[in-house]
Amino acid sequence: MKCAIYIRVSTNRDEQKDSLVNQEKFFLDYITKHGYSLYNVYSDVASGTSTKNRLSFLELIEDVKNRKIDIVLAKEIARLGRSVIDTMKFYELCRDNEVHLIAFNNGINTLKNDVQYISLYSALAQIESENISNRIKMALHTIAGSGKFKGSIAPYGYYVENKTLKVRNDYTPTIVRRIFKEYISGKGVDTIARHLTRDGIPTPATLAQKRNAGKFWTGRTIQLILSNRNYSGDLTQCTTYVSSIRTKKRKKRNPQDFVIVENTHEAIIYKEDFELVQELLAKRSRKQNNHRKSTHLFSNLLFCADCKKGMHFKKNRRGYVCGTYDKHGKYAGCTSHIIREKDLEDIILKDIQVILKDIKITYIDKINSKFEKEKLSLEKNINIYKNKIESLKEIKNNALKKLCSNIITDIEYKSITGEIDIEISNINSNIETLVKNLDKLNSLTKDDFIKLANELSSIKKLNKDILNRLIKRIEIKENGDVKIFYRFSYLHSTYK
Repeated sequence: MKCAIYIRVSTNRDEQKDSLVNQEKFFLDYITKHGYSLYNVYSDVASGTSTKNRLSFLELIEDVKNRKIDIVLAKEIARLGRSVIDTMKFYELCRDNEVHLIAFNNGINTLKNDVQYISLYSALAQIESENISNRIKMALHTIAGSGKFKGSIAPYGYYVENKTLKVRNDYTPTIVRRIFKEYISGKGVDTIARHLTRDGIPTPATLAQKRNAGKFWTGRTIQLILSNRNYSGDLTQCTTYVSSIRTKKRKKRNPQDFVIVENTHEAIIYKEDFELVQELLAKRSRKQNNHRKSTHLFSNLLFCADCKKGMHFKKNRRGYVCGTYDKHGKYAGCTSHIIREKDLEDIILKDIQVILKDIKITYIDKINSKFEKEKLSLEKNINIYKNKIESLKEIKNNALKKLCSNIITDIEYKSITGEIDIEISNINSNIETLVKNLDKLNSLTKDDFIKLANELSSIKKLNKDILNRLIKRIEIKENGDVKIFYRFSYLHSTYK
């Protein structure tokens, strides 16, 4: 039988590297002793709370799916993962593809049908991970409350020395002051960002040597600097938190929950100026929200054909320009791609009339056939989701039995079922969306399509409803050519 060895440690520390070597030797001895063959060794140095950064584990998953192996060997369930959901998903994947799983320290061996405690050990692994996470959070919270900087990267314009923020002796503090001054003078965040890019000022991400650092300043970066209270000399930390050790998603805390220690370091911005900027940010945000309510006819449909960014409506041009060009100007490497709204409306109206005039009943049959395929696909996905819910409910029932038998505690039971309830809720939301789409498709007939075609042939003015029902996307080329992508793949047009 072909065996896969999965070994994992959380850090690159020397003692953990030794653990990787020892784990591999143990498994190789086991394979030799039982006359099995080795298919591959999958090794990760990463946290077990998520599968995202465990490349070898993801490779193992694919090999299980393709049935390239017969047995997966692991030291313990916790090596496979510290999330009940992820571990049970992997177990079910192995079971569905007839791949056996052996976790030595937990007594899990599907060859002998020893699997009754797999959900328990998965829950214990998750609880241990959550406890570690909570202890780390408490320690960092204490450090923040003492007025010491706990982050790894200082705010732009500062550096860290002995856990204290110090003003850098370079151009960056001047840039921070410039940003605040220009915003107070009435410039918008996008304008400030565009001017900094024009002047060749390295972005904060570039300065911090981040892997995904871009060369363009953005309005969002400017906004983050303007709202960062650290620049007023008050150390402000614990502004976000990780809502789940499994997803690693960060959420913003309520401002009253921030840890703020006043006057801990030298300010770059006067407190009065900082407070004024907060008032201006709030005021301009309300205006922008009111402005966004009146979206333009081609909003979210119109894209630049070259950089693929959305087009922005400009009132002074009575039309749309490339979003990249609008934000960063000519330094962005893209041109305006300007198109007048009225011209585009005339082009699409003309195109719709041409298509509908020449349309044949075979097109209607093609549309109907496509809808039938979509209905089958929706029904299939709904059934997959329903089966997944049944599997999750089975795990919950098993956990309840263990709780009643005093095999697990109430805390362990809640840990097991908590994430499962969230998963079931998400799946039910997906099912609800699919059912609504299916109901819409079921309500349509061939006569409906013919009726729609007749209605559209008489339209004189476009609206959002017509555009969204017919068109997926519109691209504008640099020379003004318009390419229309209709929702039916065999209908598309290019206008010069």
